[in-house]
Amino acid sequence: MNPHLLNGERLLRQGRAADAAASLRQGLAAEPGDGYAHALLAMALLQTRDADDALHAAVEGIRNAPGLAFAHYTHGLVLVFLRRLDEAQRAGTQAMQLDPNAPQHYGLLAMVASERKKHEEALGWIDRGLAVDPEDAELQNQRAQTLVQLRRPGEAAQVARSAIGQDPNNAHSHANNHFYAYAHFFPNSNFGCKHHPCP
Repeated sequence: MNPHLLNGERLLRQGRAADAAASLRQGLAAEPGDGYAHALLAMALLQTRDADDALHAAVEGIRNAPGLAFAHYTHGLVLVFLRRLDEAQRAGTQAMQLDPNAPQHYGLLAMVASERKKHEEALGWIDRGLAVDPEDAELQNQRAQTLVQLRRPGEAAQVARSAIGQDPNNAHSHANNHFYAYAHFFPNSNFGCKHHPCP
């Protein structure tokens, strides 16, 4: 991988999505057949809300690396953002089949189910992902959010506290912990994405 692609990956991990996209584009100009880099670019563009270009990059990632689970996973995330849920379901299933040991693939399928308001199904996918990696903080956060949707705020608060223990530097976990603690003491409130930002 050339220096621009390596730098783009680093910037993306740091949350500097726009800078990452610029660096990845520079790298892809030299290595246009790198499917992983196209998938990284799709992830960066999705974070900047550039959905059309993100979709194009995700499709290029699959075209250049059809056996790369990460490319299908990223494609699925873009499709969820675009609310093309049937296609997102297929992308998530493909990613899971290519790599069943990656917990985020189950998280993607849970996102699709949640967008369809099928929260029990979403919880099932999340639990399958946590069976792969019980310490995955993002899945634990996703589980807490799903439990609130199922009107089980006490359990959600416990899960949120556990997520902080697994990843104490995760700001999302801390925000969830405060929110779900409140939900536990006020269980009749109308909680959900209307009052709490969803990922």
